[in-house]
Amino acid sequence: MAKLRPSQRERKRYIVYQIQSQDKFSFAQVSKAIQQTSLRLLGEFGWERANMYIIKNTFSNNQGMLRVNNKMLNDTKKALLLVKSVAGKKIILNIKGISGILKKAKNKFLR
Repeated sequence: MAKLRPSQRERKRYIVYQIQSQDKFSFAQVSKAIQQTSLRLLGEFGWERANMYIIKNTFSNNQGMLRVNNKMLNDTKKALLLVKSVAGKKIILNIKGISGILKKAKNKFLR
């Protein structure tokens, strides 16, 4: 199988989000809430096209990061804004920033 040329690979964007709530949540709880809301809004086909991946080792203090396909960035942002509860508790999910490079997203938005 031949390698894909750089022009044929999918481009990635990294979205840094923050949860505003008095409660602290685990990664599993937040991940489940984001996946359920995104799947409900985008549907299975849109979910697959977005190629969403929630990055586990970046989650701390109700902040985290996820990777998404650049063509589905706007739809993914809409889905994130519709996350209203985690583990039955009301939250506000804010998008702190978007970057095309993982290192830049970590340094600029998570620190």
